[in-house]
Amino acid sequence: MITSKIISKLALVIVAVATLALNGCSMIGLTTGASVDSEKSNQKIVPGWQVMTIAPGTRITIILKDGTRLSGKYSGLDPIPAEQYAAIYSQAREQKAEGILLPALGERIDIGLFLEKAKEPEKKLEGIFEGFGHDRVLFKFKGTTTLSDLPLSFVTKIAGSGGHVIAGETLKRLILEGKIPVLSAIVVEGKAGKTLVAMDNVSQMEIPVKKDGAWTGFGIGAAIDIAIVFYIVAQFKGDWLSLGGYGEM
Repeated sequence: MITSKIISKLALVIVAVATLALNGCSMIGLTTGASVDSEKSNQKIVPGWQVMTIAPGTRITIILKDGTRLSGKYSGLDPIPAEQYAAIYSQAREQKAEGILLPALGERIDIGLFLEKAKEPEKKLEGIFEGFGHDRVLFKFKGTTTLSDLPLSFVTKIAGSGGHVIAGETLKRLILEGKIPVLSAIVVEGKAGKTLVAMDNVSQMEIPVKKDGAWTGFGIGAAIDIAIVFYIVAQFKGDWLSLGGYGEM
């Protein structure tokens, strides 16, 4: 026979569970997470030079320097046509940003580079200059037709055949500021197919912000609620045995 004591405790458990469902940690977490989501912007602004931080397949909107907007899925980086790059690079070279004369395409250059594990503090490579990527210098070793590249983070300086020397840090800064054109182009895939967008034409990019604060908060709160219910049930373990005929008759 179920005693009034057990019935009272059962009622208490039911009330506790119902209260947690309506006002427990899960609902608090859901509300708090939703509040956090509402304060987030729908779009995240990414500078063009940070394009490598975007995962391929992400939907992006590219804003060009003339204000044009282009939307689609980011598909990585590809080189722009050599003729197109030669034209825009030559124009930039003639402008002499900050009074610096860039090496001409096809010019022989000496590349100073720093390798942390090298025996000498600085080494030098000779090659034929082929342009810049968004974070590297492109060249061919003399007498070869294979295109090689070096990360600009390793480059200490580049010296042209005319004796003009440009520090590696200066090159990196001018590229980030869009004053030196790069061969890399952002590939955007849309309804019309794939489009190449030269990085020096990009003002900034927008990517959608993932808002999952509400569900994250709900999940954390629900886990706490479940733990509380199990704790309450554990407190009445002896009384559950009474329901099987081992308690008061």
